Amino acid sequence: MPLVKKKLVYNFINNLWRGKPINKLMLAKIRKSGRNFTGKITVRHLGGAAFKPQHRIIDWHGFLIDTPAIILKLEKDYNRNLFLFVLCYANGVLSYRPATRNLKEFNSVISSFSSDFSKKEGTRLPLFLLSSGQLVFNIEGVPFSGSIYSRASGVFSQFLGNVGLFSVLKLSSGVVRLFFSASMCTIGTPFLENFLSKRSKKNKAGTFRLKGFRPAVRGVAMNPIDHPHGGGQGKTSGGRPSVSPWARYTKGLRTRKGKRKWYFLVDRPVKKKKKMRSNWKIKKKLLNSSDSIKVDKLKRSDIILPSFIGKKYYVYTGLKLNPLTIRETMVGNSFRNYIPSSVYGKKVQRKWLNKKKKKKIQSRKGKKK
Repeated sequence: MPLVKKKLVYNFINNLWRGKPINKLMLAKIRKSGRNFTGKITVRHLGGAAFKPQHRIIDWHGFLIDTPAIILKLEKDYNRNLFLFVLCYANGVLSYRPATRNLKEFNSVISSFSSDFSKKEGTRLPLFLLSSGQLVFNIEGVPFSGSIYSRASGVFSQFLGNVGLFSVLKLSSGVVRLFFSASMCTIGTPFLENFLSKRSKKNKAGTFRLKGFRPAVRGVAMNPIDHPHGGGQGKTSGGRPSVSPWARYTKGLRTRKGKRKWYFLVDRPVKKKKKMRSNWKIKKKLLNSSDSIKVDKLKRSDIILPSFIGKKYYVYTGLKLNPLTIRETMVGNSFRNYIPSSVYGKKVQRKWLNKKKKKKIQSRKGKKK
């Protein structure tokens, strides 16, 4: 696929609204150009935007409970990586809400606390009404505080089970985390992964300037009084790991603050060790949960749920079905951690055959002697 020049044009989406947004649901944002109330620059490389920034007011809460709504149209929010539905409720209220993938215009949507709508896509429900294995997005961190997690297009989470007052979800980053079971979420996956934004190319400096970004000077090109990387004769690399003008590391510095939210994390991947840091106190509670899921076909990318413990499953790797019995320590991880791919399996087979051949050759040489 070639690089997309200048503007991202979503011509392949038939139902996308190309007119003006709803004025009542728009909010003009005051441009500050990186300056504080005294006029001093506090954030560098900002200012000079051509257009007044206008934001759509999005309903992250979904307070209108048990009132059905109809989808009027689909819009693209150009201030964030997200597609939106314009909803019209039964009482005449209009609102923007993140779009769900399999829904279209004039479909009905509702947010409620009853389990009758637990399998309908686009409905907004509390987490304790979900069944294990369901895909959700637009999730609240704290009940009635508004959605925080899985809000971008193409990003979703998987519900694993309930543990007392909490629910266990696996986020798209691989983190297995606890949420309050009363917090709301939207069933389904968000509309269309925005793959074009990754392939877009700014083919001139003016496009970036019109968006409100000013040019950034490299630290190597400065004097030593202005930047830690500055100075030196001729072209230099800075002579040290890359830092900010205030000598703070810009690559690899850990920014997570202490262990404040460690109780809410069940598993999280660690890049350096390529392992999962796990909270075993919560894992033991998760193993006792009675949620179950019907599984027909399993892949290496599927997640191991509490209902799988003690059972034998066959996982397809591209060549054959590999048997695997599930243990307690496997819950929350994917099958790829325990079953190698078909390419890796071939390599292991070759090594094993080569070792066998070497042993045979050595034994023959020993007999001849």
